[in-house]
Amino acid sequence: MRRLLLVLRRWHRWLGVLVTLPVIVLCITGLLLNHSDGLGLGKTPMPAWLAGSYGVNLPQSFKGVPYGDDWLVASGERLYRVPAQGDTSLLADCPAPLRGGVRFGVSTVVACNNDLLLLDEDGRVREQLGPAWGVPPFERLGRHGDALVLEASGELSQFSLTTLATSPLPDGVDWEPAQLASVPDPLVARVRPLSMPASLHWERLLQDLHSGRLFGAVGERIMDLAALVLVLLAVSGITMWWRLARRSPSGARRTR
Repeated sequence: MRRLLLVLRRWHRWLGVLVTLPVIVLCITGLLLNHSDGLGLGKTPMPAWLAGSYGVNLPQSFKGVPYGDDWLVASGERLYRVPAQGDTSLLADCPAPLRGGVRFGVSTVVACNNDLLLLDEDGRVREQLGPAWGVPPFERLGRHGDALVLEASGELSQFSLTTLATSPLPDGVDWEPAQLASVPDPLVARVRPLSMPASLHWERLLQDLHSGRLFGAVGERIMDLAALVLVLLAVSGITMWWRLARRSPSGARRTR
């Protein structure tokens, strides 16, 4: 009996030391996951440097539309306004690819695939026009005077933003095609995290830490082992308490 208690106590102590780190990870991640909705973890992208662990290669450079001192950049099927200073703001959904932007006075027309986004002087999306509004398929856009020009398979046409009508552009007419420019390096670091897929958020990261999946099969086995050791610790702890309780009916007493 005494020998059994000594063996259990020794193994109980060393097993406890062995699983200290995995148990801490289990407790902290479990606590955070329990309050995931309140903390907004399911809507917050995980750090960009972890994307590679999930087989996602984020772009190293971006093309955008200069917009005064700011930039209009498409990332993750969305259009953002990225200022040189201040917070980045989401403007609208932007199906890939971003084709460019054309300025008309205080307004700007941005093309995302076959959609046209009309931005007012404050940079807010006033309208979003697509094929359902009569916008024809196009590959490039530009301008001729005050007219919006769309190009498809080498054919040029004018599209009216007021009447939503399309008409051919006369032959020999010069037009200015919209050009995309490279986003400055200091802003790329702010844009890259926006390319993170919606499924890669902090809640997903904590779930994978909790289960060990973040470290592959080895991580899963470590967490499995930690769970089994916790069961053994509970059994050995109860056994030691029961053995001691049997020896002292009134319970374990401290020796004075």
